[in-house]
Amino acid sequence: MRTLLQSIPTGLYFKAGGEWTPHSREAFDFEAIQPALAFAHRAGLKRVHLAFAFGDPPYTTGVPLEKSQPRIG
Repeated sequence: MRTLLQSIPTGLYFKAGGEWTPHSREAFDFEAIQPALAFAHRAGLKRVHLAFAFGDPPYTTGVPLEKSQPRIG
């Protein structure tokens, strides 16, 4: 399972270096929920899903993050 961040309005996945991609395979894998949540909070990302990609081809499902998240880390 890959742990990703996905923009809700655009459907794009966070890649790296502030870039976004339409392909979940190219997205940055945070490897766990905690690092993804911490990054989204530090980066001030709004309207994103915590997305999980499984299998080949990848099946992706997401959970929206709350607008105001608790401080993590």
